[in-house]
Amino acid sequence: MYDVIIIGAGVSGCAVARELARLELKTAVLEAAPDVCEGTSKANSGIVHGGYDAKPGTLKAKLNVEGSRRMEALSRELGFPYKKNGSLVLCFDEKDTGRLEALKRNGETNGVEGLRILGRQELLGLEPQVGDKAYAALYAPSGAIVCPFGLTIALAENACVHGVEAVSSDRRVTVCACVEEGWLKLTVEDNGGGMSPEKLRELKAMLSGEAEAGKSVGLWNVYRRLLLYYQDDFRFDIDSVSGEGTVCSIQIPAKHAEA
Repeated sequence: MYDVIIIGAGVSGCAVARELARLELKTAVLEAAPDVCEGTSKANSGIVHGGYDAKPGTLKAKLNVEGSRRMEALSRELGFPYKKNGSLVLCFDEKDTGRLEALKRNGETNGVEGLRILGRQELLGLEPQVGDKAYAALYAPSGAIVCPFGLTIALAENACVHGVEAVSSDRRVTVCACVEEGWLKLTVEDNGGGMSPEKLRELKAMLSGEAEAGKSVGLWNVYRRLLLYYQDDFRFDIDSVSGEGTVCSIQIPAKHAEA
């Protein structure tokens, strides 16, 4: 029995696993592919963004800037490739320098340090191969690059060294989300052991309030939160077949998703 199951061994899943390894928890990471970093993480640009373009006050802005600040120290600690080469946002006409200034103010509001507007000559001094049409640039010295594979593998290895388990099998957890006929539909399906008819009846009785949560407190909390927020304006269903798997579906009116 695990305290925490992390679905997906990409960079986010492996980073979460490493943090949870600090706690007294029994944690496992599930990955459908043969190795870590086999999905979205392997296809990203490897850029450690400075944080100047995220909307001020958002969680993205906060985490972007903080992550950029921490990455160099993390690379030394875990031994993955990292290079702080800075980043440039170019403009190609004098009238567009105002947009660079706005981006600079945005970054400064987010807490990005060292942002500067470079004219043509200073830009050439920093990057001699810049195109002939480049007029000016926003320079972010905190911008950097990493190897996506190196970072993800290092996080996974460190997590495993400290007790997190990697679970390899032919099991699958499929998550689908779509909008159909005015409803936002979320479906989570696995091909695990499933539940017996008796267990499924007990679970549905718990969700309807006819029985106590028992060991299904996590699912009960999900249902109660939906009920608290949406009242009767949502649909929740769960079905399971022993030996085949379980399907859980949640539907809320799309108007709530847009709010």
